[in-house]
Amino acid sequence: MAFFNVDDHAHGHPKHRAVGLAAVGLWTLAGSYCRAYKLDGQVPGWYVTSWPNGRRTASTLVGAKLWHSTGHDCPNCPQPDDPDGWIFHDWLEKGVKNGH
Repeated sequence: MAFFNVDDHAHGHPKHRAVGLAAVGLWTLAGSYCRAYKLDGQVPGWYVTSWPNGRRTASTLVGAKLWHSTGHDCPNCPQPDDPDGWIFHDWLEKGVKNGH
């Protein structure tokens, strides 16, 4: 069984505090989904849009630089495989262990 780790400092991280509970909830559940299906931080568009206000919530995560959308310019992160999807910032670099 794979685990999606959330750092024990995530509760007070400025990015998590700024995006709010709904976005942190999507971030956490999407992380669990990515880890379970070995997606290397690639969040499919259908997964996000299956949640209420999913696209808007994902935009909040992108704005806080917790996720990237297609066409991003972060040199550390690959582009999402799904053109309608997202990718966790630094998933491959840190395994998202630091929560940012």
